[in-house]
Amino acid sequence: MKPPSQPDYYPEILKLTLELSSKRPSEAFTLAITGPDCAGKSAATKWLKQQLIKLGHSVATIEVDSYIRPRRLRTGRPTEAEDYYLRGFDFDQLLEDLENLKQSLTTNQSSTVHRIIIVEGVFLLKAEHRPNWDASFWLDISNKRILKRGTARDADYFGSREKARAVYETRIIPAQHIHHTRDLPLKNATSVYKSS
Repeated sequence: MKPPSQPDYYPEILKLTLELSSKRPSEAFTLAITGPDCAGKSAATKWLKQQLIKLGHSVATIEVDSYIRPRRLRTGRPTEAEDYYLRGFDFDQLLEDLENLKQSLTTNQSSTVHRIIIVEGVFLLKAEHRPNWDASFWLDISNKRILKRGTARDADYFGSREKARAVYETRIIPAQHIHHTRDLPLKNATSVYKSS
């Protein structure tokens, strides 16, 4: 039974992951857990990985934030938001690492052991990236809650609450708007969950 502090959808993502991965018993199953910043992707990934391991399955994770490009390697043009959406992360390297990870997983003929790779982060449902995932879960959250959570969470990282708020208002939230407009992530996700 889930603790009260955890989102209601946690048992559902576990159930669906097991159902979908069981259809690929001898291959690595790739799952994208994505959505806007501050939607709870990291926490959901950590919980799901723990539960899957408890059930005896083989699980690896890749975090998109590990592939963020330094600001000096981005142009800031035409806008901060579009620059973040287009060039904020090194997806070429991420996908190369994903392929290497798939190849490194030992093939196990037992249909009871699933080999699952969870890729967690923003912009995973860009049109060009979608074919890389066997399934995708979108964790949805309102812009108001993104701003509230992001301002509090990233105040130290950006130097102050005011600077954090400005980054979310000018870069992060508008970049998600671009993602929604161009890629229709809610329509293209395997399943959508509302973050609390």
